[in-house]
Amino acid sequence: MWKTDVKIAFLLSIICFIAGFFVLPYQLETLQTTIPQQYDVFMETLPFSLKLLTLLSALQLWLISWVLAFLGLRLARRTGFSFSILASIFTHDKGKYRKKDVALSVFLGLLVAFIIVAADKFYFQHVVAVLGENEPAFSWLGLITGVLYGGVFEEILLRLFFMSLFVWTFAKLFFRNNDQIPAVVYIVAILISSVLFAAGHLPASGQHRLSSVRLY
Repeated sequence: MWKTDVKIAFLLSIICFIAGFFVLPYQLETLQTTIPQQYDVFMETLPFSLKLLTLLSALQLWLISWVLAFLGLRLARRTGFSFSILASIFTHDKGKYRKKDVALSVFLGLLVAFIIVAADKFYFQHVVAVLGENEPAFSWLGLITGVLYGGVFEEILLRLFFMSLFVWTFAKLFFRNNDQIPAVVYIVAILISSVLFAAGHLPASGQHRLSSVRLY
């Protein structure tokens, strides 16, 4: 099974490697739009060319994501998680998951995305002054970065690795003699991972808010 995990981790890391070519340009685009003074200083003090720096960023993301994905997969398998869809890519075993479950997951994901976008458009922009007065322009670079980096790397870090690590750690510390890990362990691990996910985005949210204020 570890060979399959190596392949899955490699596949996920390749996606993150591709994401690495979009992360830095998107960050620079955002910096140039919101804080042009800092953008000019950054570009003047670059130790390497922008192309080389982007390549190094992509390689770094690839290595980190591969290690985290592989460790996360090994921990997850020890805590009862399964990866039938990803595993089927390499094992050609299509019988361990139902297409209805996949369709339901896609539907719920699209539904939640619609609710978030609609909430911003029809509610928060009328309640939060900064959002209403500085409606962000659509960016293909931002969309690709969000899908590849946010949708893959951040999930590897927080859901695959950290959530599995929390479940495994709590099970070892408090439920070592149990044959089956209690559901409460998974719930607590999910909650902690969610809090870490939210906390990790607070600096970016604060920076965007500060940048919006500076525009005035």
